[in-house]
Amino acid sequence: DAAEQLLRKSPLTTGQGALLRCALISRAMEPDFAIPDLSGAVLLTQAGQEVLRASGGIAQPATGAPCTPETRFRIASLSKQFTAAAAMLLVQDGVLSLEQPIADLLEVCPAAWSGITLHHLLSCSSGLCHWEALPGFDMHNPGTPDEFVDRLAKQPLLCAPGEEWNYSSPGFVIAALALQRVTGRPHHEFLAERIFEPLGMTSTGAGATVPAAGVSGTRGGVVVATPATADFPGAGDLSSTVHDLARYFAALDAGTLLSEESKRAIRTAHVPVPEAAGSDRLRLTAVGYGYGTFVGRMGGRPAHYHPGDVDGFRGLTLHVPALRAAVLVLSNRSEADVEEIAAQLLPYLPSGS
Repeated sequence: DAAEQLLRKSPLTTGQGALLRCALISRAMEPDFAIPDLSGAVLLTQAGQEVLRASGGIAQPATGAPCTPETRFRIASLSKQFTAAAAMLLVQDGVLSLEQPIADLLEVCPAAWSGITLHHLLSCSSGLCHWEALPGFDMHNPGTPDEFVDRLAKQPLLCAPGEEWNYSSPGFVIAALALQRVTGRPHHEFLAERIFEPLGMTSTGAGATVPAAGVSGTRGGVVVATPATADFPGAGDLSSTVHDLARYFAALDAGTLLSEESKRAIRTAHVPVPEAAGSDRLRLTAVGYGYGTFVGRMGGRPAHYHPGDVDGFRGLTLHVPALRAAVLVLSNRSEADVEEIAAQLLPYLPSGS
């Protein structure tokens, strides 16, 4: 088609020429660019500029409203990246240390957690378990965050802090509660003030900062309820759009949000992750976990990504800083193969110089 012909004639590189070719390709592919069976929105950007986009499916079955690039989806575990960014902002402010024991940051901390630091929580190396490892735990009726912490405290650690990687959303809830103690305000309010509002991410937030997700989550074509744990701070509480997520990665590339030292800390593989889900289809090697993101190498370049999954919603972000390129996928269908959708956009990534 027209886009493929443009790519063959003029391979993408970096710089102003790349932006021009990106614009040409985007124009050539609209409105013909489509992903079969997509229920959601997809965006590929370079240097903050739109390269490709696609949307499809129904956002609200009751009204028949379609999904668009401006539709607000639950982003589930993509929220972890913003918890990590919030922590780094506080480190930059000089009011927090990554090596600080969480016992210093929580009102009540069990003795078994005395060796856990914020570094361990953000890198999923704390030894805390994931939701499903809690016996009899009902994600739709988890109690308050404080009640959940009491329950989590009764669960033995999977390993000593720092010993190995174990994915843990509860660990990010604990991190957010610790950050709230430092800032003296709800986690989502701090995110709004320091990240979302400055970056113009007007459709991103949780709690009262933005309306609820503007789309119904589905499984098997049936609307499903989002578990109450999705409203716990820090791990999966945010809603956003592909365009807002693009603004975040553009700010990281431009250096307007975090310092180089903070970005390096987030993107360092602090612990190896054997057989990271989806990494093979995204052509990533040497995968580990940084702070709130998986990190690896794509074509010899550092890249980081994270999937998100909660009942009725799936999402994925992929960012290649050296190319200033980001792939963003949000869907309101539990069956959505977001890794495969993202993989379809990889041939359109800029080749670099």
